[in-house]
Amino acid sequence: MAAGSHGPTAATEALLAGVLRGEGQGLAAEYPLVFGDRAAGQQVTVQQDGRPVAGLAILRRTLLCRGVHLPVGLIGSVATDPAYRGRGYASAVLEEAERVLEGAGCAMALLWADEADFYSARGWAPVGTEVNHALPPAAAALLPSPLGVRRYRGADGPLLHSLYCTHETRVARSEEETVSLLAAPGMTTLVLERDGAVCAYACEGRGADLGGAIHEWAGAPLDVLALIRAHLERAGGPLVLMSPPSASGVLHYLEALGVESRTGVLGMGKLLSTQAAAQVLHSACPEALVEATDTGVELTGPLGSVALSRTETLLTLAGPPGLRGVVVEAELKAGCPLAGLPLEPFCWGLDSI
Repeated sequence: MAAGSHGPTAATEALLAGVLRGEGQGLAAEYPLVFGDRAAGQQVTVQQDGRPVAGLAILRRTLLCRGVHLPVGLIGSVATDPAYRGRGYASAVLEEAERVLEGAGCAMALLWADEADFYSARGWAPVGTEVNHALPPAAAALLPSPLGVRRYRGADGPLLHSLYCTHETRVARSEEETVSLLAAPGMTTLVLERDGAVCAYACEGRGADLGGAIHEWAGAPLDVLALIRAHLERAGGPLVLMSPPSASGVLHYLEALGVESRTGVLGMGKLLSTQAAAQVLHSACPEALVEATDTGVELTGPLGSVALSRTETLLTLAGPPGLRGVVVEAELKAGCPLAGLPLEPFCWGLDSI
């Protein structure tokens, strides 16, 4: 059995869409950066009798985490033809994806898992932080007036991209990519216009995965809250707001209203390149000397050196809430502050694959 990577093909998209969405469905419109005609992503497949029977999609991205650049490989749309399950094909395409992304210079891989145990058994672990607010319809009346809110129009795309780029925590993407992603099916994008200028936006729903979720937004907190109200009034039912912990203005307002929130993990990650990870860690904490090793990284400060395993390196790089203990221990042993760690990467909903 051999897995290989390649550019987008109709056969691979048909396999993944058929398993994940149903016969005759497509994925290109939902994930244009991976399956579109000008897609930057790749597919990894196992072939049998000249056709793909298992596969997934990969996309190399750079996550910006308050000035630190984290090269990450996103993995999604993992699927196996039901007639070929139980033969190790999913493991084979996953291993090949990890190999390709490591070769592309990614420090870690990131995915959103329905079956966490499958990935845990293959060296993956929870990473990152995401805050979810459960928004009941009654909360709308407590939020700022939606005066000036309207539907997104195609000409708004460049303006929304400029707003998106004000986030210190985001995926680095081009204006063309933002405009392409804003056309995803099943999504309602609202903008707030004041004095003829678009000053905020918020996206709800996307394809089959993000229905009922406000997953990307930007603008001043009160403007975003007005958009949340408009989405709640339009939906007529409860919604969920997905957010990085850095969005304190919006989060504190909702918490003051008593809106229920849950802080959890962003997804599952796996360390790919210790060399790339060492560079990111040094960028985040330049006071420390960080060197890659075969088994992880070695961090040196005024009091000495500490060797971190691959798992400890991953947790230091992007560990989830409540698991900063490895960072604290490294600080004590090396004698240098690691206040910027772990990073808090966040993939806004338009960038998920």
